Amino acid sequence: MAFLALAAPAFVGGLVTGFLKPSLPFRKGKRGEGFVLWPELAKGKHEVLRMDLCTVLLMDDTNYPCWLVLVPQRKDIKEVIDLSDKDQRKLWEEVSHVCRAVRRSFEPGLKLNIAAIGNVVAQLHVHITLRSPKDPSWPGPCYGAVPPKAFTPEALEQMLEKLNTALH
Repeated sequence: MAFLALAAPAFVGGLVTGFLKPSLPFRKGKRGEGFVLWPELAKGKHEVLRMDLCTVLLMDDTNYPCWLVLVPQRKDIKEVIDLSDKDQRKLWEEVSHVCRAVRRSFEPGLKLNIAAIGNVVAQLHVHITLRSPKDPSWPGPCYGAVPPKAFTPEALEQMLEKLNTALH
């Protein structure tokens, strides 16, 4: 009986802590040791937030309902298989988290595309693009298909707020 009196509060405390603890911590802290975001990859994008492994960037292109790029904060990584097994698992957890948040936050029925190509910029990054039959490159690939159409300052602020709300 004494065991239950001691164990019950710890068990309940663990449950409460588990429910309150975010499954994917976010941070605004420093990047991974030695990590540098390549200028070619940063060009035309806005930082949304940083997760444990990835920096989430928003493409400055309103041709598509939502186009995000996740960049693992690891030095000199070009391929998913160059990440440690632990970082590979974390990458796909973060990709899944972002995809679910995007799908919940935008018009239902849109197609979600996920790609890690890297032919133009070799630094490892994963595109998450929400596509619509109304977008200018449908059903083909969106990469370089049409010139980007930049957000207005007001629309950019609204989109960043929407994404931050969705991702937290």
